[in-house]
Amino acid sequence: MSHDDEVNVIEVTIVVSIGLIAVQSNPMERQPGFLLTIITLLLLCITKGPVAARITNFTTDQSALLALKSHITNDPHNILTTKWSTTTSICNWVGVTCGVRHLRVTALNLSYMDLTGTIPPHLGNLSFLVKLHFRNNSFHGTLPQELARLLGLQSINFGFNNFTGTIPVWFGSLSKLQAFNIFGNQFSGSMPAAIFNLSALQARTNNHLRATNRFHESNLLGTGGFGSVYKGTISDGIDVAVKVFNLQIEGAFKSFDSECDVLSNIRHRNLIKIISCCSQPDFRALVLQYMSNGSLENQNSPLNILQRLNIMTDVASALEYLHHDHGPNHVVHCDVKPGNILLDDDMVAHVADLGIARLLGEGDSMTQTIVEVSI
Repeated sequence: MSHDDEVNVIEVTIVVSIGLIAVQSNPMERQPGFLLTIITLLLLCITKGPVAARITNFTTDQSALLALKSHITNDPHNILTTKWSTTTSICNWVGVTCGVRHLRVTALNLSYMDLTGTIPPHLGNLSFLVKLHFRNNSFHGTLPQELARLLGLQSINFGFNNFTGTIPVWFGSLSKLQAFNIFGNQFSGSMPAAIFNLSALQARTNNHLRATNRFHESNLLGTGGFGSVYKGTISDGIDVAVKVFNLQIEGAFKSFDSECDVLSNIRHRNLIKIISCCSQPDFRALVLQYMSNGSLENQNSPLNILQRLNIMTDVASALEYLHHDHGPNHVVHCDVKPGNILLDDDMVAHVADLGIARLLGEGDSMTQTIVEVSI
């Protein structure tokens, strides 16, 4: 308990004790007005300390979020219009996560909501913010200088919007930053050198290198059209597959963006899971779920009829999800083949490699994309 909390408890205890003594010494003279006075004093003691500070801070966070809402010019799915209401706690608002104890906003994730608008300087008042994700919207304008006050930020994702102006130098002052994505915008100028000196961000990249023994041949799982895949073990002992893109190959950048974009926004038991995207000017990699039984193409022992049937069902389920159940946009894989069907410990099939996948909007026809596939 902090010093302020201790003082607050002592003050409340004194008021309650005085009230009880007064009431007990004059039982025949208890008046509603007297009891009301005691209650008022009690409330004053409570609200003058840390509780009052929490209320003030809570209001500050609410004001910042309402300012953001007022800067949204198009909300086609009425997400903020209907889900961000002052009649409910901000901790229950869509895309908002609060700390359990202090009830301050710690994460703001408005990715993939098709929002249009600008970012107000008020967001710089969310002093407990750790995660700020606005990926795949239509935000425009410049990033306000006030965001530099968010020194606790660990993850920023402004990818695939329409932000303009020079890349802010203040990104380099966010010492706790571990994940950083501003690709797919209209920023001008070069990346500030200070960003590459961030120890937390650098550690994250180095961890990928250490996990794969710096991409030694002994850890090579396979190669594809845009790079190679290595087996690795990250710091918590989990086996992963690290897909490193060869940026000298034409189309590698586009393939990375496509796969990172699609995999970050899908959740299905029969699709390969993405753990992290690593994106730097001269390096692109995806950290993926490791499949211990390799690909369907490289099976050394023959599969029985039940295993074959289960694999076909798994693949069909994944494609059904991509084609019809993946929100407003349909995803066409474009490269389904035995080498892209991976098997886990239980021989459950997972469809992988969405590097050339296409996203089709509601007005597009699935027949527009005709590719040669094998299965």
